[in-house]
Amino acid sequence: MRRFFIGQAHVGVRDDLQRSMDEVARRIVEMGEERFAEYLQLYRYLTGDVQVSSPQLGVRDLWKWLSLIHLLEPEWQFTESEYSNLELQSEFIHLLYSLRQDPMRDLVFDFAERMAKGHHRPVFKTHGFPRRLVLGNTYREDVREDDDENLCEHCRPAQQAPLFHQIIPDIGHTDSRGILQGVDPNRVGEVRITCHDCLHDVRTLPDLDAILKRLGEVI
Repeated sequence: MRRFFIGQAHVGVRDDLQRSMDEVARRIVEMGEERFAEYLQLYRYLTGDVQVSSPQLGVRDLWKWLSLIHLLEPEWQFTESEYSNLELQSEFIHLLYSLRQDPMRDLVFDFAERMAKGHHRPVFKTHGFPRRLVLGNTYREDVREDDDENLCEHCRPAQQAPLFHQIIPDIGHTDSRGILQGVDPNRVGEVRITCHDCLHDVRTLPDLDAILKRLGEVI
């Protein structure tokens, strides 16, 4: 995996990417097996009754994402919270790997519901989503040209972050599912989303400066 991932990068940035991958691997090992397994429960996202078929499911994507993020933000830190699982310079993002290959809309909707019902409700009600959601293993077939299904602000046709109340236009008619009771969807604001492809493809840019500039946009 490492050889293929680095091999697709421009020759001028392969050494930087190799060092980044080594550092991320070192930090994961330092966490210890038990703590890393707990972290994966915050990263692997389950919207239904699905068994994790392999303990390695999603780990490769996590390693790739963190290796790219490390190029721009070497001081990143794991955070073990349902609201955010990664801290970047005192700002918080959440990496989500869908175990069911959920559509982006369903994944974001379910995440919002959990935040609105859980102990992070006051934070979510006041501040909305973390600064960014990075979504992986989502249902991607024929969605890049569809603003309704593609919520990634970088590759959706509108090229902008959607507002939460636009993602769920019938939010006021979902009382039967008990969703977001007491949370005004108009106050939740933007949902800044980066898809796997837009983060993953950053490594193919021609030089490190271009990669860092693009990383600043997608994370």
